Amino acid sequence: MNKLNVFISGFAGEVKDSFKILKFDVHTMTIVSERKSATMYGGLFLGVPVVLNLILVSLNFPQGLGAMFSRFLFWPMIIPPLSLLGCMFVIGFLAKKSFSGAGNTEGVFRILSYCSAVAWFSIPVFVIAFLNILDPFKVLNMIWLVMLVWLFVVAYNMLIGYQKLKKEDAIVAMLVGIIAYLILQWFFGNVFMGGMYRFI
Repeated sequence: MNKLNVFISGFAGEVKDSFKILKFDVHTMTIVSERKSATMYGGLFLGVPVVLNLILVSLNFPQGLGAMFSRFLFWPMIIPPLSLLGCMFVIGFLAKKSFSGAGNTEGVFRILSYCSAVAWFSIPVFVIAFLNILDPFKVLNMIWLVMLVWLFVVAYNMLIGYQKLKKEDAIVAMLVGIIAYLILQWFFGNVFMGGMYRFI
């Protein structure tokens, strides 16, 4: 029980840090980038909403949890965060290798993955969807789009404040990251769903 309380207390602190990062707090970005445990928490921020939403939406189908492994349900939920993960590493690699940024790729992942805490707002939406009040996927797409836009704004500020890049270099790195995200979505969508995947 003590371990659970410690984890909950620690996670609450990470949530606070995520909101500071969303507000462009460079000091918090630096601290999070250097904290090894932030890799795990970043993975939780990015991955937990996907898993919980998959479970919740699959319960609406007659097959129950088995429905979550349908490629028409599984991959549309997995491809966007998977593409975003690749995008983060592209930005970090480019900032470090091409523009001699001050940080490292893992630090960039830690910072940007904390921005995905916004995706947790989609979980209550999928809970409410049990009442057939709304289409959870439409709301999820809106939340994801807002998160994505703000993440790239944070990325720009991170590249200047944390990576110490020039403004023009930060813009190039961010634009390459956006293009990488779109290309990865296209690639994974075609590989796993053919022409039926819709970009978000």
